Amino acid sequence: EAGMFGADDPSNRMPMWWSDLMPYDNAEKRIQTDLSDHFRRVIAIRNTYPTMRTGSFAKILTNDEAKIYAFERRDDEHRLIIVLNNDKSPHTVEIPLSGGGTYLDLLDPAAAHTEAGGGIRSVRNLIRIAPDAPRLQPKNGLLKIDLGPKGAGVLLEIP
Repeated sequence: EAGMFGADDPSNRMPMWWSDLMPYDNAEKRIQTDLSDHFRRVIAIRNTYPTMRTGSFAKILTNDEAKIYAFERRDDEHRLIIVLNNDKSPHTVEIPLSGGGTYLDLLDPAAAHTEAGGGIRSVRNLIRIAPDAPRLQPKNGLLKIDLGPKGAGVLLEIP
């Protein structure tokens, strides 16, 4: 994802923008690197944790007024909780949990980074947890996370 605007003719026939060809003559034509980096990270999470593709699915929280939705993907190896804020305002979300693990947010650059995979996955980016990754600790059965406007969290349970 480069953040290209797809409009009506003739813009809908515009060729793909490539970072190695920048800068373009028209300064408005630029790759949105923050958007590309975000999608690279999300894809690396999906590559690293098959749970995101094949794990069981359970809804955890919905709040229509605040436009918050949380669900989990789980398999025998991992539990991931995905929290989405579709509001234009930031929110502190309290996720009800059972169990006693800690969590880290894989979307947080301080918690994890992307890197090229090895072996059969050598062409796929993977996510690697930082040794000093900040942990989120549930209190009284609730896990709090602050989400920015249109923000998200991908929380990995650390048993």
